[in-house]
Amino acid sequence: MEPSSEEVLSIVIQRQSIIQLISTDSYTKPQLVDQLDVSRSTVDRALRELEQYGLMNKNDSQYTLNPYGRFIYQTCIYYHDVIKKSLELWDIRNDIHSSGQVPPNVLYDSEIFVPTESIPDLPAKKLFEMIESILSLHLVLPVLTYRIYDNLHQFVSDEDSSLELILPPEGIQSLRQFEDERCIEESTLITDATNIPPYGFGVYEDADRNKQMNIIIFSNNGVCGLIQNSSRMSTFWGEQKYENINHSSEGTDEIVEPAESSGNEISEISE
Repeated sequence: MEPSSEEVLSIVIQRQSIIQLISTDSYTKPQLVDQLDVSRSTVDRALRELEQYGLMNKNDSQYTLNPYGRFIYQTCIYYHDVIKKSLELWDIRNDIHSSGQVPPNVLYDSEIFVPTESIPDLPAKKLFEMIESILSLHLVLPVLTYRIYDNLHQFVSDEDSSLELILPPEGIQSLRQFEDERCIEESTLITDATNIPPYGFGVYEDADRNKQMNIIIFSNNGVCGLIQNSSRMSTFWGEQKYENINHSSEGTDEIVEPAESSGNEISEISE
């Protein structure tokens, strides 16, 4: 009788220590007893179970995980990592899930930055480090804080950098307030969007044409979470979402008349 998937999964979870050892090398039974610091009867029972479910090979007195066993084990480890990654989103999960617009696979293989006691503004730090190291950035923001504006302003001061930025109407009003202290270059054209999600997101490209997608989670105090993912699926999702918002724009809120392009444009794209 074929074992059920639940039975195989249960064995992999229960016998993870021994599976981890024999997944990369061959071990004798005495070596496993010594390495795991358990009784011989415990190792005997574990090896019988792994052999019963077709996960292990035995050559003479050597035990090793077979290709099927390695596949099952690596798959379990992968999804364990996905669950662990999801738990890292605990503090900002409602901001993501309530929007209903972030597909779960975008979160796979992501780097997630949330505030820590030692670095309470870690997400913002990582976001601004990213901004400093790239050449072009397509960015959508539900709000515009002064700190983000200040960093974007520095970003576009580099003649080799270009930015396309989408803001809602209230973001445009914030920008006008910021301009009281620091005026944006005359090459800047700002337009506004009205159907952007409650989180920010952006796709950027570095000098080597490597792309990465970022999801920016906001609270009342600014950036409270950052999710970075360079997978093709995530960057494609970000690019498509950006284009959909860009092309569905209905109006333009022009802040200044654009001068001839100098290569350092902040162009906010209307929505």
